[in-house]
Amino acid sequence: VISKLTIGPDQTHVGLVIYATDVQAVVPLTMHMNVEDLKEQIWQLPYLAGATNTGEAISAMRSMMAAGRRQDVKDIAFVLSDGMTNIVPGIVQTEAQLAKDEGITIFSIAVTQEIDEAEMIGIASEPADTYYSYVNNFEELQAIIDDIVAGACEVTNVMVCGGWSDWSECPVSCGGPATQKSTKVCQLVDSTGK
Repeated sequence: VISKLTIGPDQTHVGLVIYATDVQAVVPLTMHMNVEDLKEQIWQLPYLAGATNTGEAISAMRSMMAAGRRQDVKDIAFVLSDGMTNIVPGIVQTEAQLAKDEGITIFSIAVTQEIDEAEMIGIASEPADTYYSYVNNFEELQAIIDDIVAGACEVTNVMVCGGWSDWSECPVSCGGPATQKSTKVCQLVDSTGK
């Protein structure tokens, strides 16, 4: 996936959280600003064996996103799993929803038949047919990388505003100088409206 991205200070920033039983935030979003350095560090990462701790991994991703967030770009996460969550499984959907509520668009990618498909679909942003992918093995994952990257590049920021509020009560009753207010609430959401 990294080879398909334009990584740089004013381009794509990449962070990485790896997980099994333990969760490690190994590459902060601001650490590498070129593909070569990032690839080198990824090749040096250990393989983590053990159980599957998806909920805490999503929590670590949320923290990483908050620490490295840029207001002018869309936050996008890829959650890749080859197993069913078996460490605090009850927090997975809560953590995924918190991430989505924070404006993070999540692409959920399930590899192997050992996954819990309902869990992985629940992690993904909506619509699931856009943000959820399943492959039988890691070799098949290579075949869908271009589609995943293209989907991530299509996510854009859109400003959605509600209507104007009613005018506030005038704070001065004697006819003196005063100010009334009316407000409009706007949110930055991704192009799918989430």
